[in-house]
Amino acid sequence: MLFEPIPFHESENLYWLRAWSESRGATWPRFHGRDMLEYRERQRSFESLEAILPVTWNLQGATEARRILAARVTAGFFQALRVKPSRGRLPEPAEHVSGKHQRAVLSHSLWMSEFGGDRRVLGRRIELDSETYEVIGVMPKGFAFPPETLLWAPLPMDTARARPRLFELFGRLKPGVTRRQAEREAEAISAAQEHAYPEDNRGLVARVASMAEEVSGPPRPTLLVFSVAVALVLLIACANVANLAMARAESRTRELAVRAAIGAGRGALAGHIMAENLLLAWAGGLAGFAIANGAAPVLARLSPEAIRLPSGIAADPAIAVFAFAAASLAALLFGLFPAWTASGVNLPEVLRGGWRGATCGRQRHRFRRALIAGEVALACMLLTAAGLLVQSLSRLVAVDRGFRGERVLTMTVVPGGVNYRDDARRVRYFEQLLERIRAVPGVESASAVNAIPLRPFNSVAGFWMESDPERSSASRRQANFRITAPDYLRTMGIALQSGRPLDQRDGADAPAAVMVNREFERRWLPGGAVGRRLVIDAGARKWPVEIVGVYGNVLQTGLAAPPQPEIAAVHTQLTPPGMTLAIRSSRNAQHLASAVRAEMRAIDRRIAAFDVRTMEEVIADSVAQPRLRATLLGVFSSLALALAALGVYGVVSFLAAARTREIGVRVAIGARPGDIAILMIRDSLTPVCVGLAAGLAGALALARFLRGFLFGIDPFDFVSFAAPPVVLLVTAMVASAIPMLRAMRVDPAVTLRTD
Repeated sequence: MLFEPIPFHESENLYWLRAWSESRGATWPRFHGRDMLEYRERQRSFESLEAILPVTWNLQGATEARRILAARVTAGFFQALRVKPSRGRLPEPAEHVSGKHQRAVLSHSLWMSEFGGDRRVLGRRIELDSETYEVIGVMPKGFAFPPETLLWAPLPMDTARARPRLFELFGRLKPGVTRRQAEREAEAISAAQEHAYPEDNRGLVARVASMAEEVSGPPRPTLLVFSVAVALVLLIACANVANLAMARAESRTRELAVRAAIGAGRGALAGHIMAENLLLAWAGGLAGFAIANGAAPVLARLSPEAIRLPSGIAADPAIAVFAFAAASLAALLFGLFPAWTASGVNLPEVLRGGWRGATCGRQRHRFRRALIAGEVALACMLLTAAGLLVQSLSRLVAVDRGFRGERVLTMTVVPGGVNYRDDARRVRYFEQLLERIRAVPGVESASAVNAIPLRPFNSVAGFWMESDPERSSASRRQANFRITAPDYLRTMGIALQSGRPLDQRDGADAPAAVMVNREFERRWLPGGAVGRRLVIDAGARKWPVEIVGVYGNVLQTGLAAPPQPEIAAVHTQLTPPGMTLAIRSSRNAQHLASAVRAEMRAIDRRIAAFDVRTMEEVIADSVAQPRLRATLLGVFSSLALALAALGVYGVVSFLAAARTREIGVRVAIGARPGDIAILMIRDSLTPVCVGLAAGLAGALALARFLRGFLFGIDPFDFVSFAAPPVVLLVTAMVASAIPMLRAMRVDPAVTLRTD
């Protein structure tokens, strides 16, 4: 995801063309048909500039229709991506004209799901939005561009100029052409387009955006957080392994002394120990690779809305090589010092029987304490980061969304084909469908909207106040735009602030009416919005309307985003191509899905619903990424805490065993158990306290990095910084308790007699 986000040959040379408005600070990813043709004809920086027209079509199956994501594409689309079909052929340039454009190339997943992988699919006729298409090819497994696209068809270029702002443009740079050169050329073309079509293109400047950066951009910070967390846990684990390696090597001091006595040099002894360490590291790497390979699909299903992992992700051979290289490097870095120090045996002293004392050098004790301090510091950083993210997530989930999402089912319906090309037929379809749905048992209310809250799609409209002295693109204001069916506020549980809602009175022949939200009224009509008039920029026409009501603010684009000004019209007066049904149930909303589909089939079996989910699922998806961050960082920090506790326990146990003779002498000359306890606590907690100090300093730096992930909480929150040291101190004391109690029970007579 970080280094190879898109699986295309030389993907670093693929770039999107975008339109950027300096004055509005916004990006338009799509172009008018005429602008698309101008850019394609005049540019010289790209091998070719290809256009994509994303669409959704009703694919008619044997028994019912299925709504699929598809794309009409220009002739060089597949060549620009350097992909070829696994079966059949691609559309020819002559097929990109009206009447000859009804060819279809299937994705591998659609071929398998709808046609069972039938090898005779080529030449087969399929029905898309009541029109017949011929299947001419099947793409390789895993190919889906744009993401989740299931079918591709030729874009008829003879009708493209008349289309509105629908086209996405991308291309592959020619050899030797830089991104900046391509952008300067695009800026020159955009300036010419602004001069030719000022009403549509005023203030728009072309920008060239890396396709790889756009794909990896949104999840990149989250993936970096995970990478840092994994690296910190790895360091803690390596510190534990170094301690264990040192203890294991020191327990073999007599064996190593014997080897030295018969001629083994220090290098040979250290090499023998390092070889054992490497074998253990490779065994661990092999086990880790197997676990990672099995966990990859689980991670992909854990939160698909948070991070869109590439299809078919798995721990491939390159990952295996990396894992073994990392295991080898860790073994070398953290095993070298223990191996070297253990190999430096004092042969005369060991052979005289004094090897116990010889293993407890100050240098090794300092190394162990430094490792413990490092473990505690890293664990403190992870615990602090996890605490900040968990608190941020809890506040994000508790924010007032402006609607009630419980027991609401949503599904998107787009009546396509020749039967629904005019507005009146689409209005009649939705009115008939909503009437039938309201009669279904268990339905409290039903409505529809062009875009439900908290979903990626967000419609925006330009408008002027009726009192504005001029109506130009420069004076046009913008607001989120919703087109609803009657009863939408009640179905979604949105509060009516003043005036009246849009209802059956607002038919196609009634005076044009809209509602606005509270933020719209606060920003532009603080004296009261009801009764005021607007002029909405509806493309080819300027649409005068009256504000009849004000409703509460709804968080449309995300829980962390503040409410924006919003206008709501009724679908009988301004009809969208499709709408999302919102159905409030008196019981579990998901149980209504089959009944609603049955009503749709009763009206027209060629129309399918898609994106079926409850509003609880929509809300959960909207916080998927912060939840994933908090969950995984919580898992990593818990693992770090456990490893740090094991490290403290291991070091304190070893030091207590190494100081058995000293403790026996102290007890023999009158030391009390409390004195021994203080000695052990000082030995165990001193490196812990040093580690906590370093960890808090590191957590301060980490909190600055996490600032962009936090909502409603200060990055230097006192509780988040105070809790980890307390938890780690208590954990260290508990881990030290068993070795400390063992040391307090040392029998001096037995110890001295053994020595």
